[in-house]
Amino acid sequence: MLRFLWLSVMLVCFSAPASAMSCKPPDNQVKSYPVIFKGVAEATRDLPQDIVFEDLPEAKNADHVVSDQEKKVYMDAWIGKPQVTTFKILEFYKGKEEKEFEIYHRSAPSLFGALFEIGQTYFIYANKDDNNKYATSTGFCSPSIALKDIKDKDKTYSQLKIYAAQQDAFTKLLRDEAENPYYLYEQGLFYEGYNDYYRAGEAYLNGLKASKNLPPAKGEAIIIDGNDNSLFNRHGGIPFTAAYGRMLFMQERYEEAMKPLGYAQDEESKRLQNATLIKLKAFPNLGHKAIDMKNMKVDSLDLTGATLDGLDLSGSTVGTLILDKTTLDGANFDSATIRKLSITDSTVTNAIFARARINGFDIQSSKFPKADFSRAKLYFDNVHKADFNGANFYRADMTFYQTLTDSDFSNAQLSAADFSGSQLFMEVGKEKGKPVNTKFDGAHYDNDTKWFKEFDPLKAGAKKSPAK
Repeated sequence: MLRFLWLSVMLVCFSAPASAMSCKPPDNQVKSYPVIFKGVAEATRDLPQDIVFEDLPEAKNADHVVSDQEKKVYMDAWIGKPQVTTFKILEFYKGKEEKEFEIYHRSAPSLFGALFEIGQTYFIYANKDDNNKYATSTGFCSPSIALKDIKDKDKTYSQLKIYAAQQDAFTKLLRDEAENPYYLYEQGLFYEGYNDYYRAGEAYLNGLKASKNLPPAKGEAIIIDGNDNSLFNRHGGIPFTAAYGRMLFMQERYEEAMKPLGYAQDEESKRLQNATLIKLKAFPNLGHKAIDMKNMKVDSLDLTGATLDGLDLSGSTVGTLILDKTTLDGANFDSATIRKLSITDSTVTNAIFARARINGFDIQSSKFPKADFSRAKLYFDNVHKADFNGANFYRADMTFYQTLTDSDFSNAQLSAADFSGSQLFMEVGKEKGKPVNTKFDGAHYDNDTKWFKEFDPLKAGAKKSPAK
């Protein structure tokens, strides 16, 4: 196992054609990254190593006793050291503008690492990592690249040129029309369309100030209360008020977002208010009403310890959702896209996960009575003591990457469910690819159900439906 992975590392590091890689970049890279800049690498420093070889699946599944030298070679070639590189900014395209910027990365010259040459100019595209730091790599799957390596017809940098030209066009237009609320609103929409929430927020705030000078329409009133709340008026400023509150939320400035969202009170602003209260952990203020957050885009939601009924995230896109020690009844995640979902010591009753796509599902000691996972696409990380007794997994695509232990699928509906993509890593001595101490008593499956490698569902107690 380990030797095969080392071979993969060598192929990744030394085979040149990026087109052969499996990663597919987004259609528009400018929209996909919250921070983009051109800068000069000034200094790189090492950080303490945060990964131990013995904790890696490769260590647990090695086909021989791994020597210290082999560990070092593997760690250096594939994992690398955590590092941070400081850049002097030459041009800032997206995000909150700074004169210097720190980028976190790993030193391994692989898909996930970056080796920045001090004094060299780079175009950096960065996302936040799990530690809320901006990080990138210079591997085949990343658009970050040295200026000297850019090709004339590179699609990624053509997109960046178009974006920069549109920025300049708005700048020139607003030199003569600096207080035109209509142009400012269009500028805000432009930046928001590229997910540049800082610049969009500035445009909407400027438009909000300019809209105070607009004459009110017949029958409309302007709220003036003698303090800064007068900024949020109820005539021309309402669209700006809602948009500005939305941008403050997207920037994670939740306390500041409450005021404009409260004044706007359109349906989206109300949903964002609910999300803001959740962000601020003001659960008592939410009462027992259903929490409407459908069709929203949220970077992360931490509901640790909450008791919420009727949470509706259907159709939403969420980066990280934490439901640890949570009690939810009637939660709706229908058709939601969630990058990472953690559910520990929780009870999620009557939950709807139908058609959801969850890319990292981590479950520990949680119950899902009457849950509907039909037609969902679920990528599980670690699943331990999960109770899916009676749950509906009809046509669900389930991939278990690491562990499935001590769980219960008894009486579950598993017709046309797909477990075949699972690559479970078990303790040394356990056969890879099978669930451990997991019940399937009375679970229903059919000819279209695809099982784990070398797994016998009948021996596990499952019941096969008659052929149609």
